[in-house]
Amino acid sequence: MNYRKKIGIIFGILLIVSLFSYLYALYIINCNQAHNYSCSNLFFDELVSMFVATPLFITAPLLFLFIFSEKVFNIWKKFAFFATPLMIIGILLIKVNPIHCDFFICVDRTFMIFFSGILYLILSALIISISAIYFKIKNR
Repeated sequence: MNYRKKIGIIFGILLIVSLFSYLYALYIINCNQAHNYSCSNLFFDELVSMFVATPLFITAPLLFLFIFSEKVFNIWKKFAFFATPLMIIGILLIKVNPIHCDFFICVDRTFMIFFSGILYLILSALIISISAIYFKIKNR
């Protein structure tokens, strides 16, 4: 299969996951605004921002990869297979309620989602750019 088709399929799947998570979050918000608190659950309280934002952070480098060759895609794919699970594990290990941290440096889960996502974007852009420059110099 062509690597651009792979990028398109991965991009589509991650956007669909993000869209469904966003629609579910809107449903929960509307349900809570109607003062029906029986629809609130653990997913909304802790993880909704993870299921909406994380796929968006992962799909952003895919748009950047469309203009480069398959060699660059394969290098980025190795990085993504390593970094994505680490990012998700790091998000899930963060305490939800940082009030109980006392003297330690505490962050909440939403901060960790955006911090790890932005770090992932920066590292992806660096890896893509450096590998593209390397292959361009190597082909000369």
